[in-house]
Amino acid sequence: MLRANNDDSDASSWTCCHHNFNCFWTYGNLDQDGLLKKFDGVVYLTSRDDGRGKAAVAKLNELGLKPEYHQLDVTDKESIVRFRDHIKEKYGGIDILVNNAAVANTSELYSYSYEEAKNTIDINYYSILTIEELLFPLVRDNGRILNISSNCGHLSNIRNENWIKRLSNKNLTENDINEFVIGT
Repeated sequence: MLRANNDDSDASSWTCCHHNFNCFWTYGNLDQDGLLKKFDGVVYLTSRDDGRGKAAVAKLNELGLKPEYHQLDVTDKESIVRFRDHIKEKYGGIDILVNNAAVANTSELYSYSYEEAKNTIDINYYSILTIEELLFPLVRDNGRILNISSNCGHLSNIRNENWIKRLSNKNLTENDINEFVIGT
């Protein structure tokens, strides 16, 4: 599977698939499980940084893999709209959408500046809401959405009993999560 690196990753890591199974993977540890070789369909690799994304595709090409590439910055709504429109026009929909867009600097997690913390939340949380709004409608009937996360998102990392109870409630709402994220 392609996984985003947490150290110097390109945080635009949404991917999706269509028709004969087109799959959109992301920049990261390039096909370490050999899934691209087994996959019968079109695979898109996306990245925020055009140069890094194209370099990743070139590395995959050297391995005999032929993913398509499209620029995608998950923090930029217009970038997501451009990607959505491209996929809609070219394929009409998505069969598999894989999300592993995330950033974390765990060695300095508690010394983040406001800007670093905001960027992390924008990528790791708010981008998901924008992707949900713009790309989820393209997922076909019987399509799949796969979210890949690290252990940073486990409830076991939360120490406040009230939040643990609220976030583990089977009737959890988006409003509950928003209140947790923005700290109200």
